[in-house]
Amino acid sequence: MNAATDEEPEVAEAGLEALCTIWQRDGVVGEDLLLRLRPQAQVQVRALGVKVRSPW
Repeated sequence: MNAATDEEPEVAEAGLEALCTIWQRDGVVGEDLLLRLRPQAQVQVRALGVKVRSPW
């Protein structure tokens, strides 16, 4: 995701918004996916109040 953020920030932001919608609907996000996001995006996802679950 970092490469997309560097090259096309609008596309990366739209992708993050779509993922946040899915994670908010499901109420859970995988920790492995969360850790791939930029620190600012991680904060945004955690602010949704979703549970972070271990992929193992």
